[in-house]
This record gives sequence, structure tokens and C-alpha cells, in this order.
Amino acid sequence: MNRFEALMRRAALVLALLLTTACGGGEEEPRTPSAEPPREIEVDASSTLYGFVGDTAGNPVEGVVVSDGFQCVATDAGGVYEMKRNAAAEYVYYSVPAEFKIRTGHDGYPDFYVRLDTSQQKIRQDFTLERLAGVERSFRLICIGDPQPAKAEEATRFEREAMVDVRRTATASAVPCYGVALGDITGEKPDLLAGVRRSLGTAGIPVFALPGNHDKYKVDDATPRDASYFRYT
Repeated sequence: MNRFEALMRRAALVLALLLTTACGGGEEEPRTPSAEPPREIEVDASSTLYGFVGDTAGNPVEGVVVSDGFQCVATDAGGVYEMKRNAAAEYVYYSVPAEFKIRTGHDGYPDFYVRLDTSQQKIRQDFTLERLAGVERSFRLICIGDPQPAKAEEATRFEREAMVDVRRTATASAVPCYGVALGDITGEKPDLLAGVRRSLGTAGIPVFALPGNHDKYKVDDATPRDASYFRYT
């Protein structure tokens, strides 16, 4: 692996770490398909979160960074990762190597994570990656800063103007495009959040959505702000 590939993988890991709270709806079912039937793997008896990462042909993928949001491990030569899950962890996700596709789910959002069933003491979660034609050595990042609609007509304008521009830019690009919505998806209007996020999902490219301070709501003055609504909408 050359310096560029190492840098790309590190950048993907940093982005994945930032996006732990960016997970949208539909987490009750695995977002990335797992190999069927599950491959037999050997892990340490003390591991409480583990799995197999392979390509669509069933070949193991080595060096994929997997995290529970508190720690990171890499898959071994057999495509196996394992860790002791942090008690506060709600998700498991992976960084996408440069030679694989960033998949999107039914909602148009990047598909790189699964919400954990924390009622289980030991959790196995496999991931299947789809190979690109080659290593992706360049891309264009489209940054969407603070849409922050405070009323329905502003959310509609965002969909009909800003997202049209994003799609046009991505279509005209000579290199692959990815998007990041840099927080403040709404102007403290949780009733608008689902609609704006649906709009982001129509970009035609993977768009990662990060929460900002205006996406952290509080029920009353006695309740601290948190991003729970953002994560589960």
C-alpha cells in the first residue's frame, strides 16, 4: 500500500469516526448485507463484538478498520475483526478502503454501519464490500454548510434549489463525488429534520450528514441538549 492509499484510508477512518452520530433511520435491520451462510471464524473468547468482512465473491478483505465508536481494530488476513465492545457503544461501522464502493441504503445515505442489539452479550456482525474497477485515487467532495431551514418553505427551497445544484455538479464531474452536510441541518426545528434529510438522500451520490448545535434539541430547560433525535430520525 503506497502513501496515497494509506492517506486515503486514514481520511476515511477520520470521517467514519466523525459520523458515529450521523446514522439515520432504518438501523433496526443490518444496512450492509452479510454473507450467507455465515463463514466459520475463530475469535478470542473475550471478544464481544466480531465478524467477517469480505467482498461480494466471499474473499476476505484485510486491513479494513472497524469501530464501535470508542476503539478501532483492523481485519486480519482472514477478513476477521474482533474487540471487546464498549458498554456505551450503539453501532459498529467500518471505513471504506479506496478500492471499494461506498454503498448507499434505501434512503440514499452511506451504508457503512449497523445498529447493535445491545441485549446480546456477544455480537457477530459481518460486512460485505463491493469492489470498484480499481483503486479510487481522486474524488470531489461537495460540502453543504448549514442549510438551517426554520420553516417549511425554506426546507422546500433547499430541496428545489440547493439539491438540484448538487445533483447537477455531481453529474458534470469527471471524477466521483461525495457529499458532507456540515451540521445545522435545520434551525432547531425537529419537525423539519426528516424532510431535509430525505432531500439530502436524493443527491445521487453518498452524502454524509453531521449534526450541528442546532440539531441538538432539548425538551425543556432541565434537559441538556443531545443529538438523539438526529440519530434516530
